Amino acid sequence: SEEVGACDGFATLVLTNSTITGGRAYNNAAYGYRLFTDGADSNQGNVFNRIVSFQNGIGKGLDGASTSPDGGGGFILADEDQVLMNSISYDNYWGVNVVDGGSTPNDPKVLNSTFVNNANGAGFVSGTPTFKNCISTGNDANDLLNTIGGDLTANNNLTGVIVDFVNEIINDLEDKSSDDDTT
Repeated sequence: SEEVGACDGFATLVLTNSTITGGRAYNNAAYGYRLFTDGADSNQGNVFNRIVSFQNGIGKGLDGASTSPDGGGGFILADEDQVLMNSISYDNYWGVNVVDGGSTPNDPKVLNSTFVNNANGAGFVSGTPTFKNCISTGNDANDLLNTIGGDLTANNNLTGVIVDFVNEIINDLEDKSSDDDTT
């Protein structure tokens, strides 16, 4: 059999002050969106808006066959001043993972986004991140994992409760209020 390796759906090495709006990444061995470098280059000041990422990472991507060495997942943010907003991540190994890449993340932001039914919801390892107005719930291990201590600013988030808006039959998100039969 052919070895695929740790392939990402979308990856940036050097991207500065850009806005990416819209897109879907799914069934990748590692991350759906890798906004991360591990060398001298870096990504700075980028905004990733209205993106959907699902079925990526260990046990999820490659139709469940992924053995990605870095775990993989919906999104990974590193480098300087990255913003993920208005996005959805589900059925991944990580929903979003904020880590130290080539440079320590300086003020990354995760805003108005949803992380459900992942192995791990939202993880913060380094930097001084902001996690605001997000839903992270129904994840297997951690809805919100903060290993950096007091440097995480987390406001107006919904974590640790079950929200019924995942359509298990088609493995996609839907607004259950549209199924209301009352007239």
